[in-house]
Amino acid sequence: MFNDKYRLTEAVLQRRKTMTRRLVPERVVIDGKVWALPKENPYEALRAYILSKAPYKVGEIIAVSQSYKQLEMEIDRLGLPLNVKEEIRRHQGYKNKMYVKAEDMPHKIKIIGLKAEFIQDISDVDCFKEGIYSLSDTTSVHKPKTMYTFIGGRLFDKAQWAFRSLFIKTSGKRKEWEQNWWTYAYEFELVD
Repeated sequence: MFNDKYRLTEAVLQRRKTMTRRLVPERVVIDGKVWALPKENPYEALRAYILSKAPYKVGEIIAVSQSYKQLEMEIDRLGLPLNVKEEIRRHQGYKNKMYVKAEDMPHKIKIIGLKAEFIQDISDVDCFKEGIYSLSDTTSVHKPKTMYTFIGGRLFDKAQWAFRSLFIKTSGKRKEWEQNWWTYAYEFELVD
């Protein structure tokens, strides 16, 4: 699921967003014991362990969730009988994409890359893959300045700051950003 308020589903479908980050749970089980993940000096063995616990793996194909209402034009194009259309419109997934069936979704993504990293370690290149884009301020009489933003966001001097704002707005996880939690960074491609 991608956030619709900031048009991230749309960005995925337009191939402008090709990466997403998901927080690794704060605690993981290692050798039958619950351990808090260290925030400093990550060890490659721990990174490998975190990757082994990723919910999605490279090569996996996943449906892009959309509400049935978002898909209504496609539903109409199918020429379904009126009673089926009415049933879809009464379905709880008509307005809320949390309740749709994956097999009903026309768009899918394929995971083509996966890495484990701290949320604040995102590179500028990865910020752009996350849907951040740059704008040049050509109104300045001095050297033009590049600013970074996302749909519905304000302008920032750095791509990472724009991503930080987007991450907090879409997830509500300010504490996790400030504590620099581990994330699964999934790179994907649209495979309609």
